[in-house]
Amino acid sequence: MISRSSAFITASRLCVAWCLSSILSTHAWAGVILPNLPPGSEYQLIFATSGEIAATSGSITTYNTFATNQAASLAALVPAGVTWDAVVSTGTLSSNEAVNNAPSFAGIPVYDTQGDKISDGSLYSGSLLSPINYTQSGGSPPIDLIWTGSDPTGASLNPLGVADPEFGLSSSSGSAWMASANNTPAGVPWPIYVLSSPITVVPEPGTISLLAAMVAFCAGIALRRVGRARSQAA
Repeated sequence: MISRSSAFITASRLCVAWCLSSILSTHAWAGVILPNLPPGSEYQLIFATSGEIAATSGSITTYNTFATNQAASLAALVPAGVTWDAVVSTGTLSSNEAVNNAPSFAGIPVYDTQGDKISDGSLYSGSLLSPINYTQSGGSPPIDLIWTGSDPTGASLNPLGVADPEFGLSSSSGSAWMASANNTPAGVPWPIYVLSSPITVVPEPGTISLLAAMVAFCAGIALRRVGRARSQAA
């Protein structure tokens, strides 16, 4: 015969497992789907901006400021301190090249705002696992032409600020994602790519409270079931 304590433990474990699977599943907010990763994991987010900017400035700060403003709607989804940088090059100085201005780190995967993996951790390796075809809100960019001023390795190529900067295609997962052509005047406003700093997955405060409430609820159900079984056995 199963003891009351063992029956309670079994029922409680099953209920808690259901709670955890529900809470830790991929979650969406305002059209954005974050990757389903366990707490402690690191990842980066990348998107094509819904807003557009001309490529006439030779200052990397101009594009980083634009990137930060475009990413403002994501603040509620990521931990404090996450920064957002423009995946663009504005010159041949190392600090002004995309690979250094918006670095990608070995072993830290990159995802888009629909939970698709873009890179295993080497964004500037030439090709991608999936195109970067979603904006900061999870929608489609206004056009698939993206100012980059860079080659696929993130180095400067016809940088922003020159007459005809390099642009990429958000619909491409090949090298054209970053370097497609340079046949359009810099004054035409187009989107840019924006990459986050590494994000560490942490349980949301609201999730912790919800989990505690659900565990208490499950414990109550388990106790009632054990009590009912004992009454029937008697």
